[in-house]
Amino acid sequence: MRLVAGVEIGDFFGYVVEGKHPPEEMPYPRSLEDDLEKQCNDIKDQILILQALPTPHEQDVLEKIEELELEEKILTNSYNSLSKY
Repeated sequence: MRLVAGVEIGDFFGYVVEGKHPPEEMPYPRSLEDDLEKQCNDIKDQILILQALPTPHEQDVLEKIEELELEEKILTNSYNSLSKY
């Protein structure tokens, strides 16, 4: 429960058990959509960086870009399968 509460609103049990003061504003709860969007944006940023390299057409760079695109597709498919329920 501490982990779930920690993800949703921060170190909640630290506030209750250890007497830590909570932040002035509670953070906005994250959602799966937010996490998916952030991860996809991170992947797209990595792809843009790789494409901006002086030699973006080298085989290892192209393979890394393909890996990142596949990772993004897997994340999206995983989210879509979860959101069916």
